[in-house]
Amino acid sequence: MLSQARVPSSSTEITRTERLAIPGLWYDTVVPTPVPGENILLDRRFQLGKVLGRGPSGVVYAATDRETEKPCAVKRLHPHYYDKDVLEQVERDAKAAAEIKHPNILSVQHTGYETSGALYLVMPLVPGETLAQRLLRGPLSLTATLPVIEPLCAALQAALDAGLCHGAVTPANILFPTAGGLLLTDFGVCNLRATPKVLWGGAMGYAAPETFAEGADLSTSRGDVFSVGAILFECLTGQRMFSATSAQTFLSSVKTPPHLGSLLPQYEHLDAVLEMAATLNPEDRFSTAGALWRALKSSLVELQERLDRDGEAAKAPARKPPVPPSTAVRLNAPRAPVERAARPVQQLPVVPLPMPELPPSLTPVAGLGVSPNPRQPDPLPPP
Repeated sequence: MLSQARVPSSSTEITRTERLAIPGLWYDTVVPTPVPGENILLDRRFQLGKVLGRGPSGVVYAATDRETEKPCAVKRLHPHYYDKDVLEQVERDAKAAAEIKHPNILSVQHTGYETSGALYLVMPLVPGETLAQRLLRGPLSLTATLPVIEPLCAALQAALDAGLCHGAVTPANILFPTAGGLLLTDFGVCNLRATPKVLWGGAMGYAAPETFAEGADLSTSRGDVFSVGAILFECLTGQRMFSATSAQTFLSSVKTPPHLGSLLPQYEHLDAVLEMAATLNPEDRFSTAGALWRALKSSLVELQERLDRDGEAAKAPARKPPVPPSTAVRLNAPRAPVERAARPVQQLPVVPLPMPELPPSLTPVAGLGVSPNPRQPDPLPPP
């Protein structure tokens, strides 16, 4: 966790608001205390300014390039990285990464050695924040996680295509510039782990377990896949996939990796991808970061299609259940005629009705009954 301790005000004091996204920093280990080195001029060119942060690999300063008068960041490796062969490998990898022209790779602009033999690296000064800093505010949604994993895999794949692996991918060297985008830094720094008797805590929980074996290759494509899987898990959950304080406890935890679906059931469909990315045996992992991203994208497409089908089914009107065939035959079969006994017709007796007596003004008309006779007026009453 980022320390909140305060120190007496000085030009080297580090505050949360002043921090920049500086390559190679493990911000969970940064302590805001003054570090000697201010106002030092390296190679009569790079004027060091305030300390921006420090981590397991070295200390990073804001600096000014006196040849161009432009700001830059200078990373001075710790003095205990004294092995000449190791430092030369770091320098070679850093220069090789600088040759890769990719929008998601932050290149080293210059390398040099101090009079003490310590290596320093010069990089652009990038205002922004690291993924480690962003995760201090909590986990990310899946929508916010994908723009992290896609360019990260693209950068690693571009490096692999150029014959270079990273070997030390952590949230601390994934940068989000203020101007937008994502940058991966610290190519070559993984070689510092080969320095004898140096405890390397920054990569614990992210570096592949096989790289902790003595004499192991510290940077492989499958090792980078492991790191991406661990970062994907942490982005979604807000907690490390493997929490360990030593190589022994780390190797033990890798044998029983946590399941994403048990913590976040809505992301259960990603468990298969994570298991194949962060499994103990490197041969069972995805071979490249590009393959991991394709599998992740395919899993998300399948999930979206399933959600779309479920949504359409919910909108469709309810249908009547189909009639079983046996019932349909029974309902559609012609009905047999029903024989009923004829009912006898009851003969009612004919009763003659008496003929009413007609008034004098009405006379019977043959075939029509009675009708008034206008030609026969009613007789006048007697006087």
